[in-house]
Amino acid sequence: KAYEIYKSVFKSERFRGLEAKGAKRQQVLWASTSTKDPSFSDVKYVEALIGPETINTIPMETLEAFNDHG
Repeated sequence: KAYEIYKSVFKSERFRGLEAKGAKRQQVLWASTSTKDPSFSDVKYVEALIGPETINTIPMETLEAFNDHG
């Protein structure tokens, strides 16, 4: 839901007007995306949150898991 709101704000006519005057897009920051529950996939949250114009403070262990099998 948060990402959908982000897209609607920064793709809006209103923001295009602001951008024409120098406004900069913010990016969505996802944090704490490692899996704490061992019964879940170790890439569960990372796979669900990947998207254009996003930043993820992914732990190295989760990044390695994603590179391996995500």
